[in-house]
Amino acid sequence: MAGYASPSNEMVCSLTPERQGVISILAVCAESHLDLTLKALQEFGAAMSKVKISGFISRLKDYHHGTRGKTRRTLMLTYSNVAVHAPKEQLLSRVEADITGNVLHHYRTSCQTLLIAVLHFVSWGLGITVTNKDMHLKLTLIQNITEISCAILETRDSQEFEFSYKLELLGYILDFIKRNHWIPWHLQFATRQFLPLDI
Repeated sequence: MAGYASPSNEMVCSLTPERQGVISILAVCAESHLDLTLKALQEFGAAMSKVKISGFISRLKDYHHGTRGKTRRTLMLTYSNVAVHAPKEQLLSRVEADITGNVLHHYRTSCQTLLIAVLHFVSWGLGITVTNKDMHLKLTLIQNITEISCAILETRDSQEFEFSYKLELLGYILDFIKRNHWIPWHLQFATRQFLPLDI
């Protein structure tokens, strides 16, 4: 794949070797079996969404250990890595509904879970910080946007392609940059390059 290293160093530090391995295996599978890979990811995401955590204490434990959040971030990174490794002639027809749409679904779901956890902590007067989990989630989305953008740019018809999620993704990036100075400068540059401001 055109010399694109993935996942980036920023995300590797928050992933276990097992999660990195799963991302790499599925990304390689996408090179010759894109449909099957996307179907497997879709089914896994749907099954994960059906698992309910009952009880307040169980939800606190799940949030504190970050199990479900890490799984969603891994799933998000897998989708963008699939985009990077997908056959270029098939990518543009699948990148919106099957890849970017699912990345944003898992991002929004994670944001909702994070908000619910914060509200629970506040209501119970627990002094637990959510900064790190929020940071990892935002960095994951930035990595997704960068990888998907790179994959689109490498296709033959990228100049004519109208990316329907462009404004929404650009909005997230600009919001992150305004609110957070911890975003690495090279990721800010990359996202500004691939999602230009002349819209």
